Amino acid sequence: MSGTSGQRGQSPPRAPALVFGAVVAAISVLVGAVALTSRQSPPPTIAEFAPRAVEQIKEALEEQAVAGAEGSAGGEVAGAASEGAPTTTAAPTAVIEAGRVRQCVGSPPRQTEDPQSPPCVPYFDPDLDNGGATSKGVTADQITIAVPQQFFEDINAPLKEAQFFNKRYEFYGRQLVLQPFGTTGCVDSQPDPAKMRADAVAVDEEIQVFATLAYAGCQGADHHYYDALAERRVISIVDGNLTTGLERNYARRSPYQWNVMAGVDTILANTAQFVCATLAGRPPRYAGTLQAEGETRTFGVISTRSTDGTTPDLTPLREGLKACGVTPVEVRDDQTRDATRSGVNTIVRMRDADVTSVLCLCTAVDLRNVYMPAASSQGYQPEWVQSSYINTDLDNSYGGGNAPPDQSSRVLGISFRNKLLPRQDMPWYWAIKEADPQFEPAAQTYYSAHSRYVQLLLLASGIQMAGPNLTPETFRAALQRTRWSNPGAGAAPYFQAEVGFAGPRHTMSVDASMFWFDPQRPGTVDPSLPGAICYVDRGRRYRLGQWPRRDPPFFTGSCL
Repeated sequence: MSGTSGQRGQSPPRAPALVFGAVVAAISVLVGAVALTSRQSPPPTIAEFAPRAVEQIKEALEEQAVAGAEGSAGGEVAGAASEGAPTTTAAPTAVIEAGRVRQCVGSPPRQTEDPQSPPCVPYFDPDLDNGGATSKGVTADQITIAVPQQFFEDINAPLKEAQFFNKRYEFYGRQLVLQPFGTTGCVDSQPDPAKMRADAVAVDEEIQVFATLAYAGCQGADHHYYDALAERRVISIVDGNLTTGLERNYARRSPYQWNVMAGVDTILANTAQFVCATLAGRPPRYAGTLQAEGETRTFGVISTRSTDGTTPDLTPLREGLKACGVTPVEVRDDQTRDATRSGVNTIVRMRDADVTSVLCLCTAVDLRNVYMPAASSQGYQPEWVQSSYINTDLDNSYGGGNAPPDQSSRVLGISFRNKLLPRQDMPWYWAIKEADPQFEPAAQTYYSAHSRYVQLLLLASGIQMAGPNLTPETFRAALQRTRWSNPGAGAAPYFQAEVGFAGPRHTMSVDASMFWFDPQRPGTVDPSLPGAICYVDRGRRYRLGQWPRRDPPFFTGSCL
């Protein structure tokens, strides 16, 4: 999930190079997600999972629990519950062999220590027939997953994370097998739709995968890869933003595209409500001296058009702002391959319209390398109201000297990511250390390792809850009927997002925290570099209809 890209052209992926390919530069671990309609029957009951029990387990223990009839693979589990609360899960309906149940955690039981992990399921007897090759990329003993390699990515991290999921999740006699490959469709962060589609063809025909993890992020235009795979009935698991990442587009390609990150429509609708509830009608007190003189804020929106013509649909933002009487000044800026593009004309239009608060729907690279320097050159210091749209809510979006401090010190907004904590408090790090206690990821790989983990979390959840008969249709049906327990969602100690696909929807979460950027504090991701994302109320989360009508305490108090 880096905010930069630098991928160079390579030959298309071919089978010999697809196992542990060389790291290819490309920006952050960004998005793509999908799904289809299901006519499959539910997964087996507990009795079918463990038909030859030896020793009866009559109680579900706190750290070694098994879901009952309502919590069996693919079944529903009671909604949000606090850690340690009395279980609402029914007692097992069949005798289960002691010692033949995977370790589970909490009450109601979930699969791992990660509070976003899915409901625990019964142990699958390896002597049973799992159906073998139930789908493309699936055999009796493995599920093949493509891993398009990212900028600053150490491929060892996702490989070790996959070991963790293979050990702790129930895949019914199968193992996740990751196949890394070098991408060709995003050179110097410029999308090449034809090459992205060629990568998709190679992934499908040469690796023959069940699913792919996220492509090398490319200005939010990497959907060409995911769309081509959807046509070939291959699932995509993404963590980031596509400018085309709207729920209606995911539903149209269901069951093939899935996203950890909220959709762009959800991000923009929430941004509008956040602005209306907390910023509109109040003085622009976080702007520079000249802009802060106004009695109330005036808003502007900068949006960019990728070189392939891709643009975000601003309708949810416009409609949401209209509800509180805000009509922003809008400027659409076409991106070019010209590295000298200055952004000055766009910034001058904002300044001359007396805009105090700019919402930039642009990449982190454009924001910090183009628009912020242009604003500094004009003596213009607006508030920058940002979101998770294409990675403008990360430490390295602005920190370590990446952005002018007179501009980055005015960044505030909402983030749909899980709260980013020191690595020792993050589930991705727990997973790697459980798989290999000796492996220590480098500081610059934090984002990619975290992003790959949540992609694998989504994928593993759908596979586990689908049961042995794994297909894209059963994968979709399982995700959308499963109810996560979500212990402590939006609260201490992790302030993680609430997980679920009910609705139905094809994105893993829809709530967000308020944040600001402090260029002086040590980075959370890499304490050796200055600049950190800080969270209002430690990261308390809100969703549509919940944004508090108050002036939040930005730029004050604890960062985490």
